[in-house]
Order: sequence, then C-alpha cells, then structure tokens
Amino acid sequence: MSKIKIVLEPGAKAPKRSTNGAAGWDLFNNLSFPMYLAPGHMVNIPTGVRVQLPKGYYWDVRIRSGLSTKHGIMMLNGCGVVDEDYTGIVHIPIFNQSDKTYYLEPGEKIGQALLIKYETQDFDLVEQLEETERGENGFGSTGRD
Repeated sequence: MSKIKIVLEPGAKAPKRSTNGAAGWDLFNNLSFPMYLAPGHMVNIPTGVRVQLPKGYYWDVRIRSGLSTKHGIMMLNGCGVVDEDYTGIVHIPIFNQSDKTYYLEPGEKIGQALLIKYETQDFDLVEQLEETERGENGFGSTGRD
C-alpha cells in the first residue's frame, strides 16, 4: 500500500474513500461560503488539500460522475493531473454546461482522485515508423461493431 502525505488548509476535509471497493478518493471543496455557478460559466474550486505523492505516481483527478450526469457539471479539461513534484493546493476547474444554475455548498464532494503509476520515457528520433496493419487510419476507421 502506498502512503501519501497530505496537508489540509484550514477548514478543508481529508480525502476519503466512500466504499471499500472505491478506486478513487473523494475530494471536497474548501469553500467558505455557498457559490452559484451559472450556466456556461467556469470556476476553479480549491480542495484545501496539498499532497506529496510517491515517486513514479500521479493523481488522476476527475469530476464526480453524479455531478456530470445529474447536473451537467464537467471538468474543463476532462481530467486533471497532479504530478508527483506538485505540492500546492489541488484545485478542480469546473464548467456548468447545463442550462440551470448549480448551487455549491461548502464542503461538498466535488471530485475524485486516483493514484496512477507511470513510467518516464525517452524518444528515439527516426526517419520513419514501422508498417502496421492499421497504419494512418484513425477516427472510426475500425468500424462501429
């Protein structure tokens, strides 16, 4: 089991797993007052969590699925990466793509973070790539079924 060091800003809630089978850690907003997010607007929500991740790992931060499916709240870039050497406050940039104003209550669950192992890589600059069956065919070229 990997150990992750965290520091909580005043008023912040610690990340937690909601069930024993949950892959990710719930992240809570660290707002000190309620906030309204109008349709078509974005805001960068602080979690109040500073994290120090083990070497070779990153946090894959995502919006909670309930916020996206029930309220149309999305992360601006789909998901966020917290690198192992970033120790600042984790934020979640959200966008209201619905036609209704969304009300954020202080301390509400806003996202989730998954600990992902990664490898670094080097590049080998070559003149051409090896032939493959698929080649340059992309964007639906393999069909629908």
